[in-house]
Amino acid sequence: MLLGIPFLDKLQNKFKSQVLDDGVDRLNYRTAALIVLFFALMVSAKQYTGKPIQCWTPSEFNGAWVDYAHDYCFTADTYFVKDNETDSLDSADRGKDSRISYYQWVPLLLAIQALCFYLPNWLWKTTTSYFGIDLEHCVTAAVKARTANSEKRQKELGDVSITLAEALGLQDYSKFRRRDRSFKFGADYLSNSLTSFYIFIKALYVVNLICQIHVISAFLSSDHVFWGFSTLANLVQGLEWETTGLFPRVTFCDFYIHTHHSLANYTVQCVLMINMFNEKIFLFLWFLFMLMLIVTSINAVATVFSYTVDRCREKSVYKWLKHAPEFDPIHLSRFSKDVLKADGCLVLRFIEDHAGLAVARDVASKLWSEWISETGDSTMLSLKHRKPSDQYQMNSMENNLLHKSAGTGLCPYTADMLSKKHLDAASESTFSTSQESAL
Repeated sequence: MLLGIPFLDKLQNKFKSQVLDDGVDRLNYRTAALIVLFFALMVSAKQYTGKPIQCWTPSEFNGAWVDYAHDYCFTADTYFVKDNETDSLDSADRGKDSRISYYQWVPLLLAIQALCFYLPNWLWKTTTSYFGIDLEHCVTAAVKARTANSEKRQKELGDVSITLAEALGLQDYSKFRRRDRSFKFGADYLSNSLTSFYIFIKALYVVNLICQIHVISAFLSSDHVFWGFSTLANLVQGLEWETTGLFPRVTFCDFYIHTHHSLANYTVQCVLMINMFNEKIFLFLWFLFMLMLIVTSINAVATVFSYTVDRCREKSVYKWLKHAPEFDPIHLSRFSKDVLKADGCLVLRFIEDHAGLAVARDVASKLWSEWISETGDSTMLSLKHRKPSDQYQMNSMENNLLHKSAGTGLCPYTADMLSKKHLDAASESTFSTSQESAL
């Protein structure tokens, strides 16, 4: 329950965690959106149910005139004059360069910002079903399997593996091996399109944060985008709004009143208590958005490498398959690149994040077994009839690769992964021959 407010509780359900995200996604579309929306509601309550502005009016003003002055000065722009510039009040262009016009629009701006944080996730949710993989169904079934009994667990895991196998074209793998390479590009595209769109959503989160930071700076008429650092430094040094002019509490307002065929000009001094809230809110949001921009950018880059670099994908697939009964690392590269591809790895990563590593391993093992069954048992004969001389040569290759890759790259190989890499290279011709025989 969010502060015990029923309206906010219903609103929170709209932003509840889903199965199609990771922690950084939730930080953007859920945590940040709810924080900004809460601030929007808080400022709205202060503006429209409290007294956001109080003006010191002349003694001849009666009650109606005082209310008029308050309402007019809140809806119209006020202006700020520093203590050492009070002489400018007598000039004709007073307040021309220091008008304060943003405070009326703060609730609307914050509401739009909250919506912008949620939009990428809404786009992701409504579009995933058009890419050939029912991602939400797969992850939801995997989550159910985590806490189900043995019989129900096997049913859910079988459902997930069948859905993935159909979406990835695993049942037609033998037919796929006979295709020309020109057709293989089309299959690669279909098996990577969901991941490409997910990377696009990650980029939207980054762009949104950059725009949010610039919009706040422009909204407050700040001279530079890094105003948060300077404002915090000024507060630490004891330099507040009287000196900086940012979020001023005391402003001036000019208005005219027609009385008995004459025009009376008035200048009143007003207190903008709402700016005390605005200062804390926007300063907090600026630092929050800056921190989120760093985290989201790193996450977006890591996502690109995780699903587009073969070595990174193979490392994840190895983690899911290393305990599989029929697993042999000799075919890991081929299984990762030609069967799972980026989309399959993306689904398994979501399953691991939401249902746990054990469930992800079970699903990957079923897909591996299905692939071995589809390619034919003769494919695996090369594993049983390896010559000792071949094994010695492979061990030498492993030592060389391990030495060269130590401490380099974003996704370095472990010894086990290097083993499967050179085994894959050494047995390429054997695999091709046995595969053609099976076909």
